[in-house]
Amino acid sequence: MEHENPKVTVGLAVYNGENHGLRECLVSILEQDYANIEVIISDNASTDHTAQLCLEFAAKDHRIRFYQHETNLGAVKNFYRVLHLCTTPFFKWADHGDTLKPAYISSCMKRMVNDDAIVLCYPRTLMVHENGTTEIANDHVNAVDDSPVDRYLHVISELCYCNAAYGLMRTSMIREIRIGDQECKGADGVILAEIALRGKIAQIDDVLYVTKRDKKWSLGIEEQTARICRMNTPNDMNRGITFPFCRMVGEYLQTVRFSSLSESDKVFLYEQTMKIPGRTYFPRMRDEIKRAIELIHQRRFDHNWGDPNDGAVRQLDPKKKALYYYYAAEILKRFEEVLCVCPQFNEPGLHYARAICLTVMDRFAEAVAALRLELARFPEFEPARRQLSVLEQMMARR
Repeated sequence: MEHENPKVTVGLAVYNGENHGLRECLVSILEQDYANIEVIISDNASTDHTAQLCLEFAAKDHRIRFYQHETNLGAVKNFYRVLHLCTTPFFKWADHGDTLKPAYISSCMKRMVNDDAIVLCYPRTLMVHENGTTEIANDHVNAVDDSPVDRYLHVISELCYCNAAYGLMRTSMIREIRIGDQECKGADGVILAEIALRGKIAQIDDVLYVTKRDKKWSLGIEEQTARICRMNTPNDMNRGITFPFCRMVGEYLQTVRFSSLSESDKVFLYEQTMKIPGRTYFPRMRDEIKRAIELIHQRRFDHNWGDPNDGAVRQLDPKKKALYYYYAAEILKRFEEVLCVCPQFNEPGLHYARAICLTVMDRFAEAVAALRLELARFPEFEPARRQLSVLEQMMARR
């Protein structure tokens, strides 16, 4: 019987969910018509009554296991925490703001037990907007080709919403997925792309998932990025200037790099990744690069998304030399990736900004080389010419 009805773990990573649908979410999980489930809840040090609510449910239903962190580890680490605690052959993540129809798990399981090649199965999604209107989500991810290359291309081409990331999965597969960088925008899309390289992603036609489109969906890109940064790195916001969209495309490339594909297939997918997600997100990538350049030109190396003043370094303080060195080194590493994932960016200031970072690190010869490269591309860019003159004089006196 256990073999016929394998056990499923529903991993609920929650933070301050008391007034954001947590009760409804738990009820919908516990009312699944597939009985052989357990629920693992990981509370990320909530400051409301989330813990009390979860313990109330756990006291009434033995299928619930509750864990609580002493400090907020960030959303990504909390989601992987519930996966780490899973010991069953099937697993699905849950979001405390969403609800499941009773047949969610049973319908997905029926499809998966009939095809071992399917590693993830999910239903259609009903989206509920703030004003009460509803619509069926444009979830077009149905990557059931035999070829992992074709499945990957299908995901990066068709992905609109990432509801599939909350589908039913084979635990052995999802445990092999690489944990993405927390600076990455759209990490769930990257995860789906890697899953597609490992097996089939199947969608069933029934609408069995309900998600709320709250006010976060109407935020501008600056506010959205700030929200993601606060969720993923709540205790480490000041990491220097980051490039979340460039990082996302970089993560797609890393997914291909670490796959078991042949070298020729990898080269092909590198090219397609640059063409598809790279092209789609180029305006966002360009904006964050230009913004970073502007900040560095102002000698500001530490910046929190969403607050242009928080963490801003307006003057170099000799007492903080080591701190500036760290920020400059981190930014330089990010610039290297930027130049890889966004080679079409061709506006003045990029190599000048790199030269400023190199100067902070006392790498004057490399800074001079960066400035000369800047002037070779943009001979009229006067700030680079002035900075080059200063550095050449400094080096001559040494």
